[in-house]
Amino acid sequence: LAFNWIWGPERDENVHDNRWQLEFDMVWKPHDAAALYLMLHLGQEEGQAIGGGTAKFGGASVAVTYGLWEAKDEGEVRDFGALVGAPETYQRVSVLHRASYYRDHGGANTGIDQTLYELSGGVELKPTSFSWVRVEYRHDFSNRSNAFLGHRGNATRRHMGTLFLAIGMGF
Repeated sequence: LAFNWIWGPERDENVHDNRWQLEFDMVWKPHDAAALYLMLHLGQEEGQAIGGGTAKFGGASVAVTYGLWEAKDEGEVRDFGALVGAPETYQRVSVLHRASYYRDHGGANTGIDQTLYELSGGVELKPTSFSWVRVEYRHDFSNRSNAFLGHRGNATRRHMGTLFLAIGMGF
């Protein structure tokens, strides 16, 4: 479980309008191959709504990961063949799914007053216990018909899909 918060003016050009945000994160692992994530946040910022006033925002996200192939890292060999570090078990191949809801009342974070929904899914490959490659497809939906860029660069779409690749290493 994690609880985070911020409060105070946060923009370089504005040192008097306060912003606050609360965030709650929970991770539950029913077993080594699966994890369920729940993220909730709520906040507001004075003077940042489109047209002035207080902007309010918040949302929730639920994510699930499930490992399909487990591997074991045998540790590191040093000092004339002695094994240093305990063997570590990790998921070499995992699938990921996420669903999110976000309400930006006043448009302070997204630029327009809207409600957003997101669905995504992907695959994560771990060639080693400390590195990973992830391919994910994300589809965003808005209650506004002009939320995303459409043909000829005009904001004419209600939904948008994104395919991305991420590579990471842990130290």
